Amino acid sequence: MASDAFLYRTVATELRDRIKRGIYRPGQKVPTESELVREFRVSGITVRRAIRDLVLEGQVQGRRGAGVFVCERRRVVRSLGGDFRASLGDEIRRAGEEPGIRELACELVEAPDEVARRLRLRPGTRVYRHEKLVLAGDEAVGIDVAYLPRRLGDRVKTGLAREFVFPLLLAAGVAIPSIDFTVEGDTLSDPESRLLGLPVGSPALVVNYTPLDTHGRALMTGRSVARADRFTYTFRLAR
Repeated sequence: MASDAFLYRTVATELRDRIKRGIYRPGQKVPTESELVREFRVSGITVRRAIRDLVLEGQVQGRRGAGVFVCERRRVVRSLGGDFRASLGDEIRRAGEEPGIRELACELVEAPDEVARRLRLRPGTRVYRHEKLVLAGDEAVGIDVAYLPRRLGDRVKTGLAREFVFPLLLAAGVAIPSIDFTVEGDTLSDPESRLLGLPVGSPALVVNYTPLDTHGRALMTGRSVARADRFTYTFRLAR
């Protein structure tokens, strides 16, 4: 018999597929743990692990004393560790929506002090600044501002309007052995709120990211502002 590690993934995949196909509709209660145990012929622990994954993905939520229900609107779950080839677009698609990018700006600017520090550039060095609106379906869910050294920007700037940055760099042959992330809670400024269609001061999740080369030098740097009601960030630590 397959191990629990494989069994719970099988159960999670099947439940995820049923949600995607509309067998379990938004707001609908999914079968109980005992019903799923009987259907899949697995243990309760296996079912609970599968449900836990769907909760982390924002696909279902538990209600005390009532059971587990399909979320009315699924959250985008972004993993900040592991496989960098999985783009934000992949995560939005996994949440059941079509990802999109609306380019707001692509220009050469003098690097702000903090950007120059991260990229180890002299003050006043010109870099590419790319700003985009991240869409899930037709809804704006995030804002991303990326700064790229001029040489790297010259290589990838035409793709920035249609592709998310990490897979774009990988496709261009740029190795990304590691990425530095910082995540913090914040509230939307007036310009951010207008772009995202939310009131000023709405909660946001801010991620500063800096992919590093094999020598630990910054390849580029950026800042993403995401709607806190639409995103969950996960981390995996290994010993």
